[in-house]
Amino acid sequence: MKKKKLSMLLATVLAFSMLAGGCGGSSGGGDSTQPKEQTEAAAEDEAADESADTQTGGEKTVTVAMPSAWADMFPLGESNYYERILFDQVYSTLIKQNADGSYSGDLAESWEPNEDSSEITFKLREGIKWHDGEAFTAEDVVACMKMYADPAVNASSRYYLEYIAGCDESGAEDSEDSLEVAANGDNEVVITLKEPTFIDTVLDDLTKVFIVAEHKIKDLSADDINNAQTWTEPMGTGAFVYADAVDGERMEFTANKDYYLGAPDMDRLVVRVVEASNLLAGLMNGEIDTVLYGGVPLDDWEMAKTQENLTCGSVETTGYQMMIFNASKDYMTQEVRQALSMAIDRNALVDQLLQGEGETIVTPLSPLSPYYDEKTEVWFDQDEAKSILEKADFPFDQKLTFAVPTGNTVREKTATMIVEDLKKIGVQAEINQADFATVMDILKNGEADLGIVGSGGTMNPSESLEMLTGSFNLAHLPDDNELVQLLNEANSLLTFDERKPVFDSFQEKIKEVSPYAYLFTTNNLVAYNKRLSNVNVDNFGTFNFGLYDWKVSE
Repeated sequence: MKKKKLSMLLATVLAFSMLAGGCGGSSGGGDSTQPKEQTEAAAEDEAADESADTQTGGEKTVTVAMPSAWADMFPLGESNYYERILFDQVYSTLIKQNADGSYSGDLAESWEPNEDSSEITFKLREGIKWHDGEAFTAEDVVACMKMYADPAVNASSRYYLEYIAGCDESGAEDSEDSLEVAANGDNEVVITLKEPTFIDTVLDDLTKVFIVAEHKIKDLSADDINNAQTWTEPMGTGAFVYADAVDGERMEFTANKDYYLGAPDMDRLVVRVVEASNLLAGLMNGEIDTVLYGGVPLDDWEMAKTQENLTCGSVETTGYQMMIFNASKDYMTQEVRQALSMAIDRNALVDQLLQGEGETIVTPLSPLSPYYDEKTEVWFDQDEAKSILEKADFPFDQKLTFAVPTGNTVREKTATMIVEDLKKIGVQAEINQADFATVMDILKNGEADLGIVGSGGTMNPSESLEMLTGSFNLAHLPDDNELVQLLNEANSLLTFDERKPVFDSFQEKIKEVSPYAYLFTTNNLVAYNKRLSNVNVDNFGTFNFGLYDWKVSE
């Protein structure tokens, strides 16, 4: 799911290695995404397993899959990660994030904060053009951000602007033209912040702000912008140009041969919606080249690693799954939330469901993060959990409703195992399944006691702010809660050494408050056809797919 972001996420990956002679499943160090032996093997097998779907009429066509469909192509909405995959092909952002938490330039070639980190100046690349041939300038960035901040626009992702001066904590402008984003000539944008802020916190958010053309939106009313039909044929500056789509099935693009970071080594990109149960078959027969989000289903992983036409690797990420508590229910007190979280056998979830392809957590931070606090131990004590519930006069005759999205078998099985763990402490829970969008509406409206969703996570604990206040506060905590206060305090500090103790306190406090039961991180199980090379799978976790860099065999 999304960040506020749920985001985004900023799911971060630090390691990737593969066993020689085909596919490997261990993670390790190194800068290369593909060892020499596999590069040579891929060259030898470059013609293997190519289907008519991927090579037609002499064109180089790459087909990628995702297991669920997009809702619409409204770039300010981003209701799920599947839309973000599509946006990432057409639109550009100022910067991209890498697996190690660093940033690389996209529309911006460089950026620099001022002395007290209250302002950031972005120098834009020269010579960029929109897909319709118009020149891209700094005014496009300004106009786009003002559109995001317009309260009349239904921009659910406007919270990415929350640190910018002139807007409230939701990212909406305080008053007309109050947003302090300015063009300094054609190739420089200056963003003024509300207060001195650790720069990576702001950069993290800006990796999710997709820039649209001023000349496309300047004559549109807010109602026009809010109309999904306005965006059905997206036009940006990205590496791929929209061609056509069949809703719920596929979207097709042609390569932008004038792309400013270099023309893609493919003529056509097809993004197909493929049910998780069919992904491995598509990879094996060459109908799809890789899976861009979610990777290979865990149940199919061992089989995938035996396929001669696939390069495979298990990549550690900051992405995680969590159970949501509806704190607005009078019986869902802090003590009750602690007990329900304590009753979950996270080790069993990782060992049995993930087959070890993940790590147990009790806060939103992965052990990959430099801010991870090892002193905040993962708990599991069902006897103590039941005792806490009894002392809290928990209504054991109350059957809790548990909203679970369909489409992710690991998540569905996780929910089933959690229900069994809760039964052991006398708590009844009933799973109600629906598609992801419906479950999100249920959770946002506070219509369930429990829920389960995933997040891309991040190296930066500030990402958690999105789920503790505002529209993605699925736990329904008071907006100005103590967790938000700790994150805001940390964001006002400008060095790692200053921030680390505050984030340690945050991890202790979020375990205590337990708005969510953070369960485990998940490794990204990547498989791609050997006709592809120069694929930086490490960055997949941050939605920095870099398809324009991929090399495609004839």
